[in-house]
Amino acid sequence: MSSEFKQAWKVLLAATLGVSMATTAIPFYSIGVFITPLEAAKDWSRTDISLAISIFGFILPLSLLSVGYLTDRFGLRLVAASGHLMLGLVFMALSFTGDNVWIFWFLYAAAAGVAVGASPITFTRALIGHFDRHRGIAIGICMSGAGLGAAVAPPVLGSVIEVYGWAAGYRLLGTVALVLAPLVFLWLKEKPETAVSNVQSTAGTKTLQGVNQPPVFLLILICLAFFAIAVSVNGYIVHLVPLMIDSGLQASRAASIAGLVGVAVILGRLIVGWLLDKVAVGMLGMAVFLLAAIGVLILDMYGGRAAPVTAIFIGLTIGAEVDIVAYLVSRLFRPADYARYFSRVYSAFMLGSGLSPLLAGRIVDHYGSYAPFLHMSMLILVLVSIAFLWLHLAWLSSAQTTRPKPGK
Repeated sequence: MSSEFKQAWKVLLAATLGVSMATTAIPFYSIGVFITPLEAAKDWSRTDISLAISIFGFILPLSLLSVGYLTDRFGLRLVAASGHLMLGLVFMALSFTGDNVWIFWFLYAAAAGVAVGASPITFTRALIGHFDRHRGIAIGICMSGAGLGAAVAPPVLGSVIEVYGWAAGYRLLGTVALVLAPLVFLWLKEKPETAVSNVQSTAGTKTLQGVNQPPVFLLILICLAFFAIAVSVNGYIVHLVPLMIDSGLQASRAASIAGLVGVAVILGRLIVGWLLDKVAVGMLGMAVFLLAAIGVLILDMYGGRAAPVTAIFIGLTIGAEVDIVAYLVSRLFRPADYARYFSRVYSAFMLGSGLSPLLAGRIVDHYGSYAPFLHMSMLILVLVSIAFLWLHLAWLSSAQTTRPKPGK
């Protein structure tokens, strides 16, 4: 086992568990289990209940912009642990929600505002100080925690709600988040050399990778690229099943195929994480997003018959997105600047993730078909792939020449 893993296994474990209950993930993955029980228990429509997660998704990208500043100001351990603490308290408060749906909406809005510290921004920042040769696979393992949460939370919550009611489900989520808070605080330790106080961040000086600090326009380009990727890909999380049904598949068959996306997401995080330590990130990004474009093209050409292939390709891409952006930012910018810059890129990514399902739904309502959305996705993914090729040729090839070769 690499010395990096021997020395920092507690940090990696804390980060992985933290991501499994991250504020950026668990509210999205869990809300579906509560819709039917809440609808039956209260005089709320599904639209009323679903609006809570829409409000959450609108506020979250704005709140994420503050994570970099908070991490630099108070340290990542305190920010991450307090995020879980606040998330746990919000979930506990949700279990006492009465019949006033406005309180329900307010609490989800509060989660997006005050619990944002429990996000991949803080957890991956802890890793980049401890992992260099194996940074890619460390990020991949960490980010697979989101897939773990997505796989475990719905069935466990469903069983608890069936026996004890919806309030018990929120209490279970709250308890897990509250238990994680001290664990994250104790184990999520940052290396001193990655702290902002120990590294100057004047633009134009040499980074730890040995190249000039990238200019502002490059950060804007990366934000736009990952916003576009999220718009073109993440809508399939919501619309893949109805898309397959529209193409002629039975609902049960479509649902089973959609399950392949979750498996592919976890595999994508681990495989791409491992490849990031072997292959230049620019070239890998180009290949991953071209693969997604091919998957969409196959679906467009062959319809439901090709749905399993598309589900796997899309799942691999969704799994790779955040791994690539976290690794990319960590290599282009100093560790001291990581949280500040990653928070901006991740905010753009989350904004695109929220807009993508709405855009896909709007296109179907207007044109009566998903075909225009498929064509738009393919075009965006090809353009982003070209952008990654340019990024590799212009910046990343020189940024990685001084990177240590992968060790055993």
